[in-house]
Amino acid sequence: MRNVFLLHGNGGVYEELSIFENLKFQSLLFTGETVTRDQVESSEIFKKMGLMKYLDKPMQQLSSGLEKRVALVLGLYFAPSLVMLDEPTNSIDPNTREVLLKMLLSFRLEDKATIVVSHDLSFVHDTCDRVIILNDATIVLDKKMTDFTDVEELQKVYFVLTEEDDQSDC
Repeated sequence: MRNVFLLHGNGGVYEELSIFENLKFQSLLFTGETVTRDQVESSEIFKKMGLMKYLDKPMQQLSSGLEKRVALVLGLYFAPSLVMLDEPTNSIDPNTREVLLKMLLSFRLEDKATIVVSHDLSFVHDTCDRVIILNDATIVLDKKMTDFTDVEELQKVYFVLTEEDDQSDC
């Protein structure tokens, strides 16, 4: 069983393989068993993410938003206990962003441990319980999201805490 899922870049998928082939490979790698087409077609996560009609398409033929959805599904299919997402909103379409937002909100309700690294402060505000801001590899803020009245306040704090000392080169 895969206990930790890390989404970064293209999510570790093989571009020349289809979604189904990528899942079969990862299943063998992480569980030692293969998945059947019936298992995938009855899987709620594939349905929820709108991927059923793309199962046989090679990854290289998918949009970046669909690639991100596939990477998420492939990682979440094995029910990890910890989900880590590195810049999950990069290169995604509004539909994928909304699906991702709903998924992270459901994780909160399930108390599933999730770490999100993102510069998309609106997304962070909407999905996270806690925010840690780094500046030059140093933690400059560690607060609960409820400490901020809205995303605008979070953004103001972020800009103040990460402001460059010398901006003469701008």
